[in-house]
Amino acid sequence: MRRYTLRKRAVEMQRTRDSILAAARAQLARVGYGSLRVDDVARRARVSRRTVYAHFPARSLLADAALRERVSALRERVARWHPRATEPAAVLDEIIAFHARSYREEYALMETLSQGAPEGGRRLLRELDAERLRTIARSVQIVSGHLRLAARDAVALIHATLSYPAWRVALTGPAGRRAPRLIASMLKAALL
Repeated sequence: MRRYTLRKRAVEMQRTRDSILAAARAQLARVGYGSLRVDDVARRARVSRRTVYAHFPARSLLADAALRERVSALRERVARWHPRATEPAAVLDEIIAFHARSYREEYALMETLSQGAPEGGRRLLRELDAERLRTIARSVQIVSGHLRLAARDAVALIHATLSYPAWRVALTGPAGRRAPRLIASMLKAALL
């Protein structure tokens, strides 16, 4: 007779859950939430469909759990970020460069969150956006004495300009890869 210890079973269950979440993240990045199929996640995780449903009773719960982990890591990275510069133009350049890098590195995640994610995904996007707003406000305080606008108006302008939907439109529009430079020029002209 084979003996199992509770600890071994818990470790195995956690490993299975992690495998399912990794597979779900990969599928979400590949096909988005609208086309996410539990069968594909199970195949990719090398478990049965029933095992996926044992861990996540609904597709929306699976997607939410997969996205939550990724958004949490990004949100922490945004919260930790501080500009190194103190000169106003350099601070704006750093804010823009940070957003450009974050959006480029997390393109699939941002697309999934902004294009048809379940309600939990939209909530995660709002939480991430709130953290971005705090980071922008903190950065603007560094240069608030050099701005043409009130600090709160500068924060609102930067936040609106660097929101993911606006950024996506800028990159896919006529500006293309020049969009970050053009956005920097626009913000400097408006704020400094």
